[in-house]
Amino acid sequence: MKTLLILYYLDDFDKEVPFEKDYELYDNQVFYEYALTKGVRVVRSSLSSYAPMHNHFSKYWIYKNQKWNKIHDPIKPDVVWDRAWELFDINNGFERFREIYNLSQKVMLFNNPHFNLLMRNKLSQYLVLGKYMPESFFASNRSDLVKLLERINADKLVVKPLFGSGGKDIYIGKNDFFEIQKYYGANISNSFLVQKFIPSKLFSGSVKDFRLVFDKSGNPVYALSRIAGSDSLFTNVAQGATKEHLEIREVSSQIMNIAEAINSDLAVWSNVIYSLDFMIADDDQVYLIEINTIPGYSCSPGKESYFHKYFDALLDFVI
Repeated sequence: MKTLLILYYLDDFDKEVPFEKDYELYDNQVFYEYALTKGVRVVRSSLSSYAPMHNHFSKYWIYKNQKWNKIHDPIKPDVVWDRAWELFDINNGFERFREIYNLSQKVMLFNNPHFNLLMRNKLSQYLVLGKYMPESFFASNRSDLVKLLERINADKLVVKPLFGSGGKDIYIGKNDFFEIQKYYGANISNSFLVQKFIPSKLFSGSVKDFRLVFDKSGNPVYALSRIAGSDSLFTNVAQGATKEHLEIREVSSQIMNIAEAINSDLAVWSNVIYSLDFMIADDDQVYLIEINTIPGYSCSPGKESYFHKYFDALLDFVI
């Protein structure tokens, strides 16, 4: 039986289970069990557990017999799915990149570390895919931000740190430096991507976005819409949004056409998977919000079959 190792960053062997949230436990249990039906054993291990001299991981988690087990034996996986980009920022990013790049020279690994390094940075995303995104501006520090806010002709803004996920630390509010400074506190000196706020089209009174996940050949394998909570503009599940699984055919042709153009722009990268998040503005224009190079699988009880094509796309790197 072949082994797929899911690589993450922080060591969590001091915990009882490898995930804090129930839905994360469920999502992963569904994937691990599905993989076994395809003849693939899925395990997970931290970057710090990798021993370069021996080219193995010293310990790992596995879901077996309906429970999570910690195994303290060396393992050499056939393929590594690199998800070790949480808490990534400019201070630790390049050292981590070197570790992952060196690993990729010894074992088959996806995605390409250069692809992850490029696309985990929201400024880089905009430089590559900006023609599909809301107009954005870069502020490298506090002084830049003050000057930029004076130049932007908009009453409401979206301010994003260059690194991060899950909607964390994103400011949506008035074009007012003191309000933004109050929100970020000491982090106001960081670098930011600043966008004019674009009102979203409402669906049954709520903000909604659309996610498409693509396999290594650029084919859509999974679709999802995320609906913001009451009085919220955030469509991240981590921020309280709910999810609705979609058939690919249910996604509008306008979104699919833009996604096809983006896939063409990204064709220089081979054997990478990613998701694209889109919003529909109140004037019906479609915008790319962001690209995610390590898309998760947000399963729901009774809806597992929606994910089988995505699971197969991941296992296709191994089988």
